[in-house]
Amino acid sequence: MKHWLVVLTVVGVVCAGWGQESSSKSVTVIRAGTLIDGSSNSSRRNQVIVIRGNQIAEVADAASVHIPDGAEIIDLSQATVLPG
Repeated sequence: MKHWLVVLTVVGVVCAGWGQESSSKSVTVIRAGTLIDGSSNSSRRNQVIVIRGNQIAEVADAASVHIPDGAEIIDLSQATVLPG
C-alpha cells in the first residue's frame, strides 16, 4: 500500500509541474525498479523513463541510458511504475 501512495504522489507532482514547465522543455527522469508498460506480457526491471516537457522521450534499461545534466531525478527504483 505504501508503494502505491508513493507512485500516485509522484505522478501527481510530475503532472502538476507539466502545465507550468512544458514550454521550457524541462527534463524529468524516473528510475523504475519494475515497469509495467501496458503493452507487453511481462514487466521490465531497472528501467529509466526520460520525460522532456510533457512527453515521454525514452524508456530504456538503466545501464544504457544517458541522464541529461540538470534533469530532475525521481527515484522509484524500489517501486513498480504503471502507465497513467
